[in-house]
Amino acid sequence: MIFLFVLIAAAPMAIVSFVSFSIAQDSLEQRSFDQLKTLASDRAKSLEQINAFRIQQLNQVAEMSQVIDALKTGNTESLSEIFEKTRQITGEENGYQNFKLVSSDGKIIYAQDSSLIGIDYSSDEFFQRGLQESYREYTRDNENRIAVVAIPVSDSNGERIGALIANTGVPTLDKIVLDRDGLGETGETYLVNFDKTMISPSRFTEGLEFKQKVDTLPVKECIENGKDISASIYPDYRNVPIFGASKCEPALGYVLIAEFDVAEIMIPIVSLQNMYIITGAIVVGVVGVFAFFISKSISQPIKNAAEIARKISEGNLGVEVSGSKSKNEIGMLLNSEKQMVEKLRSTLSEMQNASQSVYANAQQLSASGTELNTSVQQIASTVDQISRGSQTQAQRIEKSKITVEELTKSMNELSSSARESAEISSQVGVLSERGAESAGEANERMNKIIEVTNDSAKKVHKLADKTNEITAALQVIREIADQTNLLALNAAIEAARAGEAGRGFAVVADEVRHLAESSAQSSDDIDTKLKQIQEYAQEVVEEIETSSNEVTQGKMVIDSSLKTLHEIATNIKNVSENVKNLADFAHEQAVKVESISSDAVEVAAVSEENAASTEEASAAVEEQTAQTHEIAAASTQLAELASQLQATLSKFTLEVSKPEEKPAQKSILAKIGLAK
Repeated sequence: MIFLFVLIAAAPMAIVSFVSFSIAQDSLEQRSFDQLKTLASDRAKSLEQINAFRIQQLNQVAEMSQVIDALKTGNTESLSEIFEKTRQITGEENGYQNFKLVSSDGKIIYAQDSSLIGIDYSSDEFFQRGLQESYREYTRDNENRIAVVAIPVSDSNGERIGALIANTGVPTLDKIVLDRDGLGETGETYLVNFDKTMISPSRFTEGLEFKQKVDTLPVKECIENGKDISASIYPDYRNVPIFGASKCEPALGYVLIAEFDVAEIMIPIVSLQNMYIITGAIVVGVVGVFAFFISKSISQPIKNAAEIARKISEGNLGVEVSGSKSKNEIGMLLNSEKQMVEKLRSTLSEMQNASQSVYANAQQLSASGTELNTSVQQIASTVDQISRGSQTQAQRIEKSKITVEELTKSMNELSSSARESAEISSQVGVLSERGAESAGEANERMNKIIEVTNDSAKKVHKLADKTNEITAALQVIREIADQTNLLALNAAIEAARAGEAGRGFAVVADEVRHLAESSAQSSDDIDTKLKQIQEYAQEVVEEIETSSNEVTQGKMVIDSSLKTLHEIATNIKNVSENVKNLADFAHEQAVKVESISSDAVEVAAVSEENAASTEEASAAVEEQTAQTHEIAAASTQLAELASQLQATLSKFTLEVSKPEEKPAQKSILAKIGLAK
């Protein structure tokens, strides 16, 4: 019992503790994941803004006219002053420096390090990408971490004519990445480029920039799939289990990673777990002590009650049961046992007397039931013969009724179908008349189409004749142009002979010659177009003639259809009149059949009532027979039960007085006059 108390107390607490611990653990982990995702996202956005700002600064320099002119003309005298001002404006030591201006073919035309001027820079990765788009990447220069920015330079027409490349320091990047706000004791953020190399300082070890290889889950996911890691548990570059999240930046060439050690995240979870264990142990101890004293005060009275119940189960109702003054459940149990023993003594004594009387009455009832069963069976046989005759008559009348109903249904359907056919025939007649009218209209329209096509053919023939006349006129124009060209040539020759005095006339003659040549060329073009028109006109004439033949044939078909439609309309009118006559006749027959069906229904109803009455009488007799059987069986069973009850009661040691002898009673059938 002590174990049961402890189990009852400990089980709910263990379940509640486990559920609470699981919820708390999930909540703490989710909060850590959310913090990491927010941290990675915020710092990635800050870096994106810094990169965009730096690109915008250098892009403004690349758009200056002096830079564009230097790429076009090679004049770089003013660039040193411009780039020095840019360095000062953008942060001096941490601003832009080491400017290079590279032409589109990869030649350096300006560099702050003059030894680089003229070098072929076309194979450099920064130049190749910077010639296509604005680009910023973190790299290393003589053990110094820098950010290289390349900007394409375009002329006024938008054509790329070169690229401007410069370096900046990375103090702002370090300030953002190394910010310890929200990172706790073991958290850090760092950058890894697509060579899987750390490019920002580590919180735990100095000097890992561009030396430490990082091949962790977020780096692989970014390089291989271009995706972020929202929140996961994995070993970091130190091979320490961490909670991590990342922000992949393919356009900037790096992935930003934010991480916490799992051990730091689990500290509050482990503390909560220990608190639950200690609390549970204390509760189990207290419940155990309490259960020991409670079970001791309960178990002894229960043992006494169990001993009394055992003696009663053995049939010893003479056992003495002492009551209890306690009002708790155990006191109520002892008092109830005392009352139960007293009532059992009284009840068993009464049952012994009653069982003997029941046994005698049950034997007399069994004999009366046998006599009643014989009489009921004779009545049942007679009623059954009457019932079968009534059922046979009702079945035959029912078949006749069904046949009449089917005939009535068929006549109604025939009448309905005839009416529908008459209506459809009338509608078809109207439609055929309309079709004949439509065919007549189509015939008239076909005549008009034939007239129009014939007129069109005549007009096209006239168009062809006119083009022939234009061709003849063009021939005259062409001859005039040739003559004019010859006259212009002769005039030019004479002007040349006249020397200085004929120079003006030579110019006029030359213009006339050009005009004549243009006229000849135009006449040739017109002649070509006219030939095409003549060919098209001939094709149109052929198409019109073909269409005219088709229309003529169509007219013949319509004439034939019109004649057929008139014949169909006449025949449909005759059919419609015959169908109407059939519908009237079918309706008259349906009315007569319905009258016959009504009479058959009445006869069937009377027969069914007779059959039902005999069936009810037969059922009543059968039910009476069953009841007499049940009475006889019940009386026999009652006698057996009374005998068994007497045997059972004999096991108890009770003083039972013998029952008085009673005079013999008449059977039930004798009382009602059915037997002696």
